[in-house]
Amino acid sequence: MPISSRLILKTHQTLLQGVRGEKRTPGEYRRSQNWIGGKSLADAVFIPPHHEHLSELMGDLENFIQNENIEIPLLINMFVEKQMLQEYTGQSRNRIFAYEPYLALFND
Repeated sequence: MPISSRLILKTHQTLLQGVRGEKRTPGEYRRSQNWIGGKSLADAVFIPPHHEHLSELMGDLENFIQNENIEIPLLINMFVEKQMLQEYTGQSRNRIFAYEPYLALFND
């Protein structure tokens, strides 16, 4: 199965089973603004995109991942995918998808 929003959300749901946050919204994009560091948005170290833009941004990421016409070195591709996913979601739990191009090398 190619990497898609559906796969990312399903994996998110699986990763949240039995861990802190399992009762929140596993398998769904966040529904509120989050931040990293600080006690509020005012003193946050990092503020990911507003949740209202997340579906569109994840669609852009999906298009980037599935675009076979992009000719960049594999490690750079993996880095870009990881950074986009982590920045958009404000978390690193889904970073496993950034390594998919590397793992695909072993399937050839």
